[in-house]
Amino acid sequence: MSDSLLNISSSVDPVLPVETKRALDKIYDDVPSVTCGCDRLGQCCELTEEEAADDWATMYPIYTVEYLNIVDYVRGNFSPEEQERVLSFEEERPMRCPFLTTEGGCSIHPARPLICRTYGVVSQDQVIETRDRLEGEVPSIWLRAFEKNESCTVCPHTEVEEPDKVPAHAERMATFAYDQELIGLAKTFD
Repeated sequence: MSDSLLNISSSVDPVLPVETKRALDKIYDDVPSVTCGCDRLGQCCELTEEEAADDWATMYPIYTVEYLNIVDYVRGNFSPEEQERVLSFEEERPMRCPFLTTEGGCSIHPARPLICRTYGVVSQDQVIETRDRLEGEVPSIWLRAFEKNESCTVCPHTEVEEPDKVPAHAERMATFAYDQELIGLAKTFD
Protein backbone atom coordinates (compact mmCIF):
# COMPACT_ATOMS: atom_id res chain seq x y z
CA MET A 1 0.00 0.00 0.00
CA SER A 2 1.22 3.49 -0.80
CA ASP A 3 2.89 5.29 2.11
CA SER A 4 0.93 8.42 1.23
CA LEU A 5 -2.38 6.58 1.73
CA LEU A 6 -1.24 5.22 5.07
CA ASN A 7 -0.57 8.71 6.41
CA ILE A 8 -2.60 8.23 9.58
CA SER A 9 -4.30 11.49 10.38
CA SER A 10 -7.72 13.05 10.32
CA SER A 11 -6.36 16.37 9.04
CA VAL A 12 -5.02 15.00 5.73
CA ASP A 13 -6.56 16.28 2.51
CA PRO A 14 -8.91 13.81 0.78
CA VAL A 15 -7.33 11.47 -1.76
CA LEU A 16 -10.41 11.44 -3.97
CA PRO A 17 -10.97 14.66 -5.94
CA VAL A 18 -14.23 16.47 -5.11
CA GLU A 19 -15.72 16.05 -8.61
CA THR A 20 -14.91 12.34 -8.63
CA LYS A 21 -16.51 11.96 -5.20
CA ARG A 22 -19.66 13.68 -6.48
CA ALA A 23 -19.78 11.36 -9.51
CA LEU A 24 -19.30 8.34 -7.24
CA ASP A 25 -22.09 9.52 -4.94
CA LYS A 26 -24.37 9.91 -7.98
CA ILE A 27 -23.72 6.28 -8.95
CA TYR A 28 -24.46 5.19 -5.39
CA ASP A 29 -27.66 7.28 -5.34
CA ASP A 30 -28.99 5.23 -8.27
CA VAL A 31 -28.92 2.03 -6.20
CA PRO A 32 -32.25 1.43 -4.44
CA SER A 33 -32.03 1.85 -0.67
CA VAL A 34 -32.77 -1.22 1.42
CA THR A 35 -33.42 -2.12 5.02
CA CYS A 36 -32.06 -5.31 6.53
CA GLY A 37 -34.61 -7.26 8.56
CA CYS A 38 -32.22 -10.05 9.50
CA ASP A 39 -32.14 -11.12 13.12
CA ARG A 40 -28.33 -11.42 12.92
CA LEU A 41 -27.05 -8.18 11.41
CA GLY A 42 -23.91 -8.57 9.31
CA GLN A 43 -24.22 -12.26 8.51
CA CYS A 44 -23.92 -11.43 4.79
CA CYS A 45 -20.51 -9.90 5.58
CA GLU A 46 -19.08 -13.18 6.86
CA LEU A 47 -18.39 -16.34 4.91
CA THR A 48 -19.34 -19.82 5.96
CA GLU A 49 -16.72 -22.55 5.55
CA GLU A 50 -18.65 -23.81 2.49
CA GLU A 51 -18.70 -20.36 0.87
CA ALA A 52 -14.98 -19.90 1.49
CA ALA A 53 -14.25 -23.32 -0.03
CA ASP A 54 -16.33 -22.28 -3.05
CA ASP A 55 -14.16 -19.12 -3.54
CA TRP A 56 -16.74 -16.60 -2.38
CA ALA A 57 -15.53 -13.25 -1.07
CA THR A 58 -16.79 -10.73 1.48
CA MET A 59 -15.91 -7.59 -0.52
CA TYR A 60 -15.38 -8.25 -4.20
CA PRO A 61 -15.11 -6.45 -6.51
CA ILE A 62 -13.97 -3.14 -5.12
CA TYR A 63 -12.84 -0.52 -7.60
CA THR A 64 -9.98 1.95 -7.20
CA VAL A 65 -12.31 4.92 -6.80
CA GLU A 66 -14.26 3.05 -4.10
CA TYR A 67 -11.10 2.08 -2.27
CA LEU A 68 -9.95 5.71 -2.21
CA ASN A 69 -13.40 6.80 -1.01
CA ILE A 70 -13.08 4.31 1.86
CA VAL A 71 -9.55 5.57 2.63
CA ASP A 72 -10.87 9.13 2.87
CA TYR A 73 -13.74 8.02 5.11
CA VAL A 74 -11.47 6.00 7.40
CA ARG A 75 -8.91 8.81 7.65
CA GLY A 76 -11.65 11.26 8.58
CA ASN A 77 -13.64 9.09 11.00
CA PHE A 78 -11.43 6.46 12.63
CA SER A 79 -8.91 6.73 15.46
CA PRO A 80 -5.25 6.48 14.43
CA GLU A 81 -5.15 2.90 15.78
CA GLU A 82 -8.21 1.84 13.80
CA GLN A 83 -6.89 3.61 10.70
CA GLU A 84 -3.69 1.61 10.98
CA ARG A 85 -5.61 -1.64 11.43
CA VAL A 86 -7.95 -1.29 8.46
CA LEU A 87 -5.66 0.59 6.06
CA SER A 88 -2.91 -1.96 6.48
CA PHE A 89 -5.25 -4.94 6.07
CA GLU A 90 -3.85 -7.21 3.36
CA GLU A 91 -5.83 -10.45 3.55
CA GLU A 92 -7.22 -11.02 0.05
CA ARG A 93 -10.19 -13.22 0.93
CA PRO A 94 -11.07 -12.68 4.59
CA MET A 95 -13.75 -14.83 6.18
CA ARG A 96 -15.15 -11.65 7.74
CA CYS A 97 -15.24 -8.16 6.27
CA PRO A 98 -12.62 -6.05 8.08
CA PHE A 99 -15.17 -3.23 8.42
CA LEU A 100 -17.77 -5.34 10.22
CA THR A 101 -18.19 -4.24 13.82
CA THR A 102 -18.46 -6.69 16.71
CA GLU A 103 -22.20 -5.87 16.83
CA GLY A 104 -22.59 -6.79 13.16
CA GLY A 105 -22.86 -3.25 11.80
CA CYS A 106 -20.82 -1.64 9.05
CA SER A 107 -18.16 0.77 10.31
CA ILE A 108 -17.91 2.42 6.86
CA HIS A 109 -21.61 2.37 5.98
CA PRO A 110 -21.65 5.84 4.30
CA ALA A 111 -18.62 4.86 2.17
CA ARG A 112 -19.41 1.17 1.61
CA PRO A 113 -18.67 -0.06 -1.92
CA LEU A 114 -21.19 -0.89 -4.64
CA ILE A 115 -21.06 -4.63 -3.95
CA CYS A 116 -22.36 -3.98 -0.42
CA ARG A 117 -25.00 -1.51 -1.61
CA THR A 118 -26.42 -3.91 -4.19
CA TYR A 119 -26.60 -7.00 -1.97
CA GLY A 120 -30.16 -8.28 -1.74
CA VAL A 121 -31.70 -5.49 -3.84
CA VAL A 122 -32.89 -7.64 -6.74
CA SER A 123 -35.27 -10.54 -6.09
CA GLN A 124 -35.00 -13.86 -7.93
CA ASP A 125 -38.10 -12.95 -10.00
CA GLN A 126 -36.52 -9.61 -10.94
CA VAL A 127 -33.28 -11.36 -11.93
CA ILE A 128 -35.20 -13.65 -14.30
CA GLU A 129 -37.37 -10.83 -15.66
CA THR A 130 -34.33 -8.65 -16.35
CA ARG A 131 -32.46 -11.52 -18.00
CA ASP A 132 -35.45 -12.35 -20.23
CA ARG A 133 -36.11 -8.69 -21.12
CA LEU A 134 -32.49 -8.08 -22.15
CA GLU A 135 -32.06 -11.37 -24.05
CA GLY A 136 -30.81 -10.56 -27.55
CA GLU A 137 -29.83 -6.99 -26.60
CA VAL A 138 -26.98 -7.82 -24.23
CA PRO A 139 -24.26 -10.44 -24.74
CA SER A 140 -25.51 -13.75 -23.36
CA ILE A 141 -22.34 -14.21 -21.30
CA TRP A 142 -23.17 -10.98 -19.46
CA LEU A 143 -26.70 -12.19 -18.76
CA ARG A 144 -25.43 -15.54 -17.47
CA ALA A 145 -22.95 -13.74 -15.18
CA PHE A 146 -25.69 -11.38 -13.98
CA GLU A 147 -28.04 -14.26 -13.25
CA LYS A 148 -25.38 -16.28 -11.44
CA ASN A 149 -24.08 -13.34 -9.38
CA GLU A 150 -27.42 -11.82 -8.46
CA SER A 151 -29.06 -15.15 -7.70
CA CYS A 152 -26.39 -15.65 -5.04
CA THR A 153 -27.21 -12.32 -3.38
CA VAL A 154 -30.98 -12.63 -3.15
CA CYS A 155 -31.87 -12.10 0.49
CA PRO A 156 -35.31 -12.78 2.01
CA HIS A 157 -34.55 -10.34 4.85
CA THR A 158 -33.97 -7.32 2.60
CA GLU A 159 -36.76 -4.79 2.20
CA VAL A 160 -36.35 -2.46 -0.78
CA GLU A 161 -37.28 1.10 0.20
CA GLU A 162 -37.17 2.51 -3.36
CA PRO A 163 -38.85 -0.12 -5.56
CA ASP A 164 -39.26 2.37 -8.43
CA LYS A 165 -35.46 2.31 -8.88
CA VAL A 166 -35.19 -1.49 -9.14
CA PRO A 167 -35.79 -1.99 -12.91
CA ALA A 168 -33.12 0.54 -13.95
CA HIS A 169 -30.79 -0.78 -11.25
CA ALA A 170 -31.23 -4.40 -12.40
CA GLU A 171 -30.54 -3.38 -15.99
CA ARG A 172 -27.36 -1.56 -14.96
CA MET A 173 -26.27 -4.67 -13.08
CA ALA A 174 -27.01 -6.92 -16.09
CA THR A 175 -25.19 -4.65 -18.54
CA PHE A 176 -22.28 -4.02 -16.16
CA ALA A 177 -22.94 -0.29 -16.50
CA TYR A 178 -22.04 0.39 -12.87
CA ASP A 179 -18.72 -1.42 -13.32
CA GLN A 180 -17.93 0.54 -16.47
CA GLU A 181 -18.73 3.83 -14.72
CA LEU A 182 -16.57 2.97 -11.71
CA ILE A 183 -13.66 1.97 -13.93
CA GLY A 184 -14.13 5.19 -15.93
CA LEU A 185 -14.08 7.32 -12.77
CA ALA A 186 -10.60 6.06 -11.94
CA LYS A 187 -9.41 7.59 -15.21
CA THR A 188 -10.63 11.06 -14.24
CA PHE A 189 -7.79 11.80 -11.83
CA ASP A 190 -4.12 11.06 -11.31
